[in-house]
Amino acid sequence: IDDSVEKIVPRLLKKHPNLIVIHVFGRLNEKSLHSRYQNLDDPLKKRLMLKTFLPDIYNYAAAADIIITRAGATSLAGFGILGKACIVIPARHLVDGHQIENALALEKKSAVALITEDRAGEELEKQVEYLLQHSAERTQLGERLQEATPSDAAERLANIIITEATRV
Repeated sequence: IDDSVEKIVPRLLKKHPNLIVIHVFGRLNEKSLHSRYQNLDDPLKKRLMLKTFLPDIYNYAAAADIIITRAGATSLAGFGILGKACIVIPARHLVDGHQIENALALEKKSAVALITEDRAGEELEKQVEYLLQHSAERTQLGERLQEATPSDAAERLANIIITEATRV
């Protein structure tokens, strides 16, 4: 994802003067963080934030219009609670392909824009451009993700624990 995002950011920043990009790097690419975007013009660099792990990612996510992410269930649930439009690129190499299953389940509900890793280089910019230019569709994507995200998970889990504890 980092490579695909890095490839499209300069063009997006040039084309959209009000766009701000927060690029949160994966652990494997943290060391290359500062060497990337070296050739970007200074005025454009001012609208680009490079970050590594963000313990407060939901503060950033709350301000985002579009989120490009993997398909981890916890992250998608958090973005769903916020009602954010997500472009999802699942990691197929992770255990049992669970991210692919997560992404496909949400794509069936038209709740995310799904791009496979092998197509990210070709499709990511088109998808970002489409969502930037079509705010109604972007809003609907976020709303559908929010509808697909259980908001009462803590209550349901507490009820299960209480039910099981009272059986003893």
